[in-house]
Amino acid sequence: IWPLYLAYGIALTVLAPMVFKWIGIPAEGDLRTIMVNLGFLLMFAVNFQLAFFPYNKGILEITWSVCIEEQFYLLWPLLIMLFRKHLKELFIGMLLIGFTTKMLCIFLPMISNISTQRMLDISYVMLFDKLELFGTGMITAYIYFHRDKYRNFLRKAFTRPIQAIVLVITLGVVFSVIKVPFLSKYYLDNFIHVACFGYMMIAAVSENSILNLEHAIFKT
Repeated sequence: IWPLYLAYGIALTVLAPMVFKWIGIPAEGDLRTIMVNLGFLLMFAVNFQLAFFPYNKGILEITWSVCIEEQFYLLWPLLIMLFRKHLKELFIGMLLIGFTTKMLCIFLPMISNISTQRMLDISYVMLFDKLELFGTGMITAYIYFHRDKYRNFLRKAFTRPIQAIVLVITLGVVFSVIKVPFLSKYYLDNFIHVACFGYMMIAAVSENSILNLEHAIFKT
């Protein structure tokens, strides 16, 4: 993803303002601003720029989520080295950190001058706020990789009736039919989203899957 990220980012951050000015279209951003934006882009830190630095229209905002992913990928090898023999504890810790950041958005404004919205704006673009997403995905992969060890659990948790119920819940969540405003406001519904996603990923490859993604019509 780096070549695409860098090509797209540099083109829009550096070249676009120049082209706009050249063809007579007003474009904000002097050389200093462009270089600052480029620096954050190259360091995969656009999310930090959005959270803690003055805003300008030259920031390539759409890249903040890519920056979070790259920050995690840079951190992950170190975590694996430190917790190689304690992966389950690592995954649970990731969930707890994600939950804690959301609790801070609720309680920190009560004891400080920072507003709830400001806390939410900062938290939303930070890696710590997204650790439950990475963690749940890894828990799902871990369970499936060790499916022989968890055979009894998988057999009980992935019966066809339970799969059907979770599928309905998942569709309700996806289309916002099932939505709790309080959970959504503080991004606590992330836990519901990833739980549904993780469950359906295992359900899709289970022996008695109701999804039947390998239907003969798709085979050649």
